[in-house]
Amino acid sequence: MKKTLTGRALAVLLSALLVLGLSTAASAAGLLGGWELPENVALEDETLAVFETAAEGLLGVDYEPLALLGTQVVAGTNYCVLCRARVTAPDATPYFALVYVYADLEGGAKIVNIVPLENTGAAGALPGGWIANADEIDPAANEDVAAAFDQALEGLVGAKYEAVACLSRQVVSGTNYCLLAKVTPVVPDPQPTLAQV
Repeated sequence: MKKTLTGRALAVLLSALLVLGLSTAASAAGLLGGWELPENVALEDETLAVFETAAEGLLGVDYEPLALLGTQVVAGTNYCVLCRARVTAPDATPYFALVYVYADLEGGAKIVNIVPLENTGAAGALPGGWIANADEIDPAANEDVAAAFDQALEGLVGAKYEAVACLSRQVVSGTNYCLLAKVTPVVPDPQPTLAQV
């Protein structure tokens, strides 16, 4: 039975907004120079060291690396890292961003792009605005988030959604959650993508 999104299911905002840059990650997976989505998004020491090298001397915004969302082998390696960001100013509202880092073959690294994610807290100071998750981003760590995500996706066909990170919430007449999800279409040889849900 197909399910349409109405009522409570909309509280999770199944917006299916593809995350910039990584929509091509999965579609090009397996191709020379294509992005690869990791099985596990946990940051390893090597990735953290590359990120720290690239972010050295960066002023104005603090970027806290939280998860590795993809890699791309070129003449070196490109990394896409999910970060919690905070402008270095009193009472700044945190938000989430994708930070793209290039590591060359000689051990150098630099940030090549920073993409703030929508609905992740930039307007959190406004009534009804999105508030960035300041704690654990693992969706399984919050029973309410996990239950809402599972309920909203119940009965949907065509793709498998796996929650990767709980990014933000919005308090209205209930609570909306914004999650980052790995979306795997139900087809032969599927190529997963990442989406904000």
